[in-house]
Amino acid sequence: MSFEPEKFFVGLMDFFSILLPGALLTFLLMDLLDSIDAKNTVNTFQWSKAWLLAKSPKSLGVVQRFEADSKFFRCFVIVLLILMGVWSVQHRWHAIGMAIVFLPLAMWRYMEQRFKATNQAYWCVITQMAIGEQPREAKAGEPDTETKMGTYPTHAGGVVFRKRGRETEYLLVEARGKSSEWVLPKGHIEEGEQPCDTAVREVHEETGVLAKVRSELGSVSFITSGAANTVQVFLMEYAGRGFRSDRDREHNWLPLNKAIEKVEYPETRKLLEEIRTMDPNNDKRGYTR
Repeated sequence: MSFEPEKFFVGLMDFFSILLPGALLTFLLMDLLDSIDAKNTVNTFQWSKAWLLAKSPKSLGVVQRFEADSKFFRCFVIVLLILMGVWSVQHRWHAIGMAIVFLPLAMWRYMEQRFKATNQAYWCVITQMAIGEQPREAKAGEPDTETKMGTYPTHAGGVVFRKRGRETEYLLVEARGKSSEWVLPKGHIEEGEQPCDTAVREVHEETGVLAKVRSELGSVSFITSGAANTVQVFLMEYAGRGFRSDRDREHNWLPLNKAIEKVEYPETRKLLEEIRTMDPNNDKRGYTR
């Protein structure tokens, strides 16, 4: 487990700037709040989970896994606090010292997993709505994704574009550990996660860019440490900006010609070359699975 100071301090800031003042304000305005009719209010996260339950149970499974992890560490924090109270009565100061060490780590892990759960739910909903089609299981006799592609993808990523005046720009990111190489944003598909959901998540994590899936471009295969990997690549459109979790790698927006020149691998260059034959802003192929 790697410690990420940024997430830890963001969690602390959220606690002291949002949660604590909110709890105090709620306590002070309790009588007023009792008179407010909030029967029709909906928690966004709970709504997202309900939507995924109906539309994409596999995506919901990934969200629930992150949520289960966060609940475990939340319970762990509560248990530590109770034990610290008991140990203080018993004057077991060494045990309290150990608990103080583990308490912030458990809190950080809880906030990290909770953050992943909520963001994964939002990304999945945004992706499914952008696709505009209901996810479905393959019918009897119909080839599934694995059969169509020859091998089920292990990774997913995207060719992300945006309009800047009359020019269309494409997003590249530095290769991990190789700042001289530029690649498409991509990452490993989590268990139970759909490739299109992975593409949206990885683009956001690596670059901070929020993008929606427009269509499926194809797949790229490569070998790492003797293992074969297949990347499912989607054509994606810029939709906004968020906060990226990977701040060690630079990203850049480039015109198509310069992007083709800058990428390192022939397979990626071939995918970008295919963009020449289409207008990404008016791509009507859609994405089905």
